[in-house]
Amino acid sequence: MDVLKSSVETLVERLPDLAAVQFYSETDSTNLQAMALGRNGAAVPQLVVADAQTAGRGRRGRPWESTPGLGLYFSLLIKPELPLAQAPLLTLATGLAVQQALNQLEIKSVMIKWPNDILISGKKICGILSEVESQGSQLLFVVLGIGLNVHQQVQDFSKELKDTAGSLSQVCAQELKRETLLEKILHQLFKEIKALESGKISDLIKRWENHSGFIGKTISVQQSDGTVIGEVLGLNDSGHLLLKTEAGKTITLISEDTTLL
Repeated sequence: MDVLKSSVETLVERLPDLAAVQFYSETDSTNLQAMALGRNGAAVPQLVVADAQTAGRGRRGRPWESTPGLGLYFSLLIKPELPLAQAPLLTLATGLAVQQALNQLEIKSVMIKWPNDILISGKKICGILSEVESQGSQLLFVVLGIGLNVHQQVQDFSKELKDTAGSLSQVCAQELKRETLLEKILHQLFKEIKALESGKISDLIKRWENHSGFIGKTISVQQSDGTVIGEVLGLNDSGHLLLKTEAGKTITLISEDTTLL
């Protein structure tokens, strides 16, 4: 933890895009801390990192296991120059940033599972939780939260997650350092945010489709009238998922959870 802490505290010297950083040996949730900073008018972009979380969470309030010393748990508070309607694209940009950073470390076969998961060999190794604060049609700020499993082994996961969760250490022969992963992800993430702010939405969509590894996969989606199974076709201009169902109909998914089959 000491190495991670000292590295985080000096990040503003190496990443000029960062305005400030906060480090916690333990906190409830880095997203909760970052949201509070945003509501209090804190300087942005601001980074919140924790060695452990007691109430880490993913989409739809699901818990995220955040054992000390084993994972990378952080949230980035930003005020992007984007219309509110484009804020969901930041989740896609974050997934792409994580994937590109891992590829730079020679970690291959990284899949971005729409809308917010990173998989390797079918196991979830990273989750993304994006939260937006708005007023009317105005985007006030966004928090991009990332939970990345780094050093966990099978015995470190709860029985509910042993079959579905994985970590980088389980798939990589090299020794990985959390501080190195953090800096590389942030570097890529700032590049993605700036590209979006400059209007390169179609470029983001195209690169996500080309690099995600998710296109052409068969997935299931639970909808109000039952389970739908289909083939992933790609994304529309809003970042929504296009799915060709078994009945041959193309439907659009807005924010539904997907299961890879």
